Amino acid sequence: MRILFLIILLLKINAAKSQTARVPSWFTESFKSKGLEKKYKLQPFLTPQSLQADFNGDSNSDVAVLVVEKVSKKKGILIIHQITKDHFVFGAGTKLDQQS
Repeated sequence: MRILFLIILLLKINAAKSQTARVPSWFTESFKSKGLEKKYKLQPFLTPQSLQADFNGDSNSDVAVLVVEKVSKKKGILIIHQITKDHFVFGAGTKLDQQS
């Protein structure tokens, strides 16, 4: 039984590492340089934990990840555009604009 538990644990750790590796290095660098790691934690509470797509129409892949605001523990999505490095947070303790 212990061996089975150990195998399952190792598989889960390996799966977590492979999910983290899917985020490109430019995203990680931008996340840290903007100081976003002080307020948000990347958190894989859904699968997949990140998506790469052209969210702003500039023909470059941008990244959306799942995050949790560290203070409130509220969940949300963070998008960083590859070229401009602009970032947007949806949820995670951030109020959405009330414009119509």
